[in-house]
Amino acid sequence: MGAARTRPWRVTAASYVLISHDLAVVHQLTDEAIVLHRGEVLERGRTAQILDDPQHSYTRRLRASVPRPGWKPVRRA
Repeated sequence: MGAARTRPWRVTAASYVLISHDLAVVHQLTDEAIVLHRGEVLERGRTAQILDDPQHSYTRRLRASVPRPGWKPVRRA
């Protein structure tokens, strides 16, 4: 399956801005990413590279915060 089939927006040359803390969504929908914290660019590049080998501590913390199988949310009062 080619990229045009899995990501049809490439055919139309459209660009989108996705703002999210959901790294699974970012991974599925983007080829390139920018990690921002308080308006400062911390990392920029290929999404897979940033998520597979984060260079900045903030990006590593974002990755570590992704819920894992068996995660049980705790309701705070």
